[in-house]
Amino acid sequence: MNNTLQIGDARQLDVPDDGFPIVVSTRFLLSIVSYKDTKISLAEISRVCSFAAILELNWGDGRIMDESSNMRCGLTYQQLENLIEDYRFTILKKQIVKETEEGKWAIFLLRKTDKQ
Repeated sequence: MNNTLQIGDARQLDVPDDGFPIVVSTRFLLSIVSYKDTKISLAEISRVCSFAAILELNWGDGRIMDESSNMRCGLTYQQLENLIEDYRFTILKKQIVKETEEGKWAIFLLRKTDKQ
C-alpha cells in the first residue's frame, strides 16, 4: 500500500482529481476561515477525494451574513448539511466532540457521492 501525507492550503491543493481515496482535515473551518474560503476548500476536498473524507466542522446560530463572514459556528446544522451535500458528500456519521453556548463541534465521516 502506498500512503501519502500532504500538508497544504486547502483552497488550492496540488493533487490530481480523485488523487486520494480519503481526505482528512481538522480545524481548518473552525475559527479563522471565511464562508467563501470554506466553500472553496470544500470544493477542493471534493475534487481530490475519490471515496471519503473525515472533517472537523461546527455549527451554531446561522448568523452567516455574507461571503466574508467568519465560519465559527455561523451555520445552522441544516445549512451545514446542505453545504456538505452541495460539494458531493453524504454524512455517514458524526461524533460531537465539543458543545458550548456558541455551538457544537463534530468530526464527520463523509462518503463521496457521484452527484454533480
